[in-house]
Amino acid sequence: MARRPFDAYFKSLLEYRTKDFVRLPFPNVKLKVISAKLDKELIVFKTRLADQVLHVRTQSDCLLHFEYVSGYDPKAAHTVFLNAALLENKYHLEVTSVLFLLRPPRRGTEAGCYEVYLGSELTNVFKCRVVKLWE
Repeated sequence: MARRPFDAYFKSLLEYRTKDFVRLPFPNVKLKVISAKLDKELIVFKTRLADQVLHVRTQSDCLLHFEYVSGYDPKAAHTVFLNAALLENKYHLEVTSVLFLLRPPRRGTEAGCYEVYLGSELTNVFKCRVVKLWE
């Protein structure tokens, strides 16, 4: 069940227009959707749900992971990072994540980028594809 009307709309759109929806963030990639009915429950210390997960095939099998954010959320990229890691661990397939944003982030903020610093040194970076729905 969708957590917000924004999620419900995109989940419905994906269900009825899967091929078109998947082409939105990947217009030049030829892929075949194998399943859109994967179990999205991610259990760590508590249950987590990814917004949408597809099992697809390009040269090899992989997962497409979609997260939807209606407004600015400074933790969105971290959520995408964590869910992608848990999905990869659960299914043992590489995960490509996409963050769908309804509105632009604050100025000076790179949407879809989660960075970890040790002091002033950048130690880890996670970036995902971002679909800017306001454009």
